[in-house]
Amino acid sequence: MIAQLTRFASVGLFATLLHVLVAMLVRNLLSLDVQASNFAGFLAAVSVSYFGHAEMTFKATGSHQQQMVRFGLLAVLGLLLSSGITYVICEVMDTSFVVAMAIVAVVVPSVTFLVSKYWVFAGDQSKVVYKDWIGVLFAIAFAGLYFAVYKDRPINHDTAWYLVATRNWLSGAQLYVDIVEVNPPLNFYLTVPVVFLAEWLSMSETNAQYLTLSILMAFSLVWVWNLLQQYSELDWGRQFLMLIAAAVAMAVPAVSSSGQREHLMVIFTMPYLFGHIVMQGAGTGKESVGRAAFAAIGICIKPHFVLIPIALTITEMFLKRSLKPGVSASNVTLFAIGGVYLVAAATLHPEYFTEILPIATSVYGAYRFNDATVIRLVVPAIPLLFLAASVLAVLYGRGRMAALPFAAVLAGCVIYFVQWTGFGYQAVPIHAFAIVGFMWLILQARLNWLLASVSALGLVACVSLAFQKGFYRNDLTESFLSILSAETPEPRIMVFSSSLAPSFPLVLEADAVWTSRYPALWLVPGAANGLRVENCEANSERCAKLNKIQSRTRTEIVDDFVGNSPNFLVFDNTPPFVFQPFNFIEFLEKDQRFTEAMNRYVVIEQDSRFTFWGLR
Repeated sequence: MIAQLTRFASVGLFATLLHVLVAMLVRNLLSLDVQASNFAGFLAAVSVSYFGHAEMTFKATGSHQQQMVRFGLLAVLGLLLSSGITYVICEVMDTSFVVAMAIVAVVVPSVTFLVSKYWVFAGDQSKVVYKDWIGVLFAIAFAGLYFAVYKDRPINHDTAWYLVATRNWLSGAQLYVDIVEVNPPLNFYLTVPVVFLAEWLSMSETNAQYLTLSILMAFSLVWVWNLLQQYSELDWGRQFLMLIAAAVAMAVPAVSSSGQREHLMVIFTMPYLFGHIVMQGAGTGKESVGRAAFAAIGICIKPHFVLIPIALTITEMFLKRSLKPGVSASNVTLFAIGGVYLVAAATLHPEYFTEILPIATSVYGAYRFNDATVIRLVVPAIPLLFLAASVLAVLYGRGRMAALPFAAVLAGCVIYFVQWTGFGYQAVPIHAFAIVGFMWLILQARLNWLLASVSALGLVACVSLAFQKGFYRNDLTESFLSILSAETPEPRIMVFSSSLAPSFPLVLEADAVWTSRYPALWLVPGAANGLRVENCEANSERCAKLNKIQSRTRTEIVDDFVGNSPNFLVFDNTPPFVFQPFNFIEFLEKDQRFTEAMNRYVVIEQDSRFTFWGLR
């Protein structure tokens, strides 16, 4: 052991010196930025460390293919561990950097040595077939390609809002008091690592979000690949095609809505879905519990998502003619995690249940498009095509294979229609699960040309319709930025609209300060529309509630306006979802403080929809 520790320290010291030398050479000779130069040094050090520890420290005799992957994961773990210790010691505990480095110098090498000895270079490792690692390499390459494609692209306004709001929350704002959001808190929790990653890597929060999604996709795909390899009825080639389908399902349907809640749910639930489709709920308890625990993170994002495990469970009960799937370890895990989450949310954020939900149930129904748009955006042809393919599968003796994918697609359709708002991103699960289901039917169809043809048609429809949406683009952001750059060097923004589109990702692109507690004034449409159609003489209680919501909204908007001193204002003259002419200035002038504060502003520019104001 002493000899191993000595060799371990020697290799580590040499690798550290090489890291510094390579980073400096790359920086000076190639003129790369500091992050790229440091990463080059890191790669050189990791390579030398691996071969040094394999040949000298532990004299390992196992497969290099397996050991190199494990060592790469260990290197990433060491990097994350050192960064986490530094953050906790310096930022959370407000202790000196020297103390943090001293702890890192003890903890990280100790963990690295133990993990290397008892896992990375442990003896008696099973032989690895090279082609088995192709799936892992594909997952990593696909994730890297995803990040490369999306890097520096604007992100959709909903996800942009969560990035801005989470940053404000971490800076001291109180969730559901200083940040008024209609959705439960899990998406804020999931955005916290993104904000930390942006600070750690000195990158934009948008790119950090794309990087986080890439890492999650890679992890989910590797898990899917492991499940596929356990399914003996598919040869290696067809297993790999299913892996490609899973990757396409994670990326393509959400091409214009990356990071949306539906997108995250698809990524988190993909191993869970494959566990049901490939193994029909079989597998060891630990395997099914792990898949369920990972899926629970995505399912808990929205209450509607619980319909997915319900649909899969009911289908399995029907296929097995048994009630046992209802009380499986997987379902118990989902129920337990969901229960813990609810208790934690109620304990940590009671305002969400006592303040936000009662208001939301009164007015949020107006926050939607018309019924024709709701129906049109779901693209009914896709679930219908899948239904046709499933019927054909049943007729040709493949009904069991079609049942579980169809249950997932059906659950996606129900989730979409239950919400009945017409936002396109809510159809992402339908398309994602249909892509997986169509590919599954194609590979199961074998020589059945009719089933294969219908499934292939559905697969092409899913992918092509998703690509037609294109990447997210916000013309409002581009036009607003030109006004901001000319008028407000250090922008503090407030937008008066019932839509998020005028506000985000403008704040991120302009590196501005968001000065309102609301992402969009989502309470206004419901209250305004309700008062317009309600017979207040017959239903005075309902009208009193709506008037109270309007009054509260007005007071809170003016509080933020007066207290946060924005220097750039945008008024939406035709706010969406309001079924009558509505003027925000007239609405807010009922509070005298607003009128007095507006005397400090002057109109900068005006178009057919928006009026822009700046400080005099």
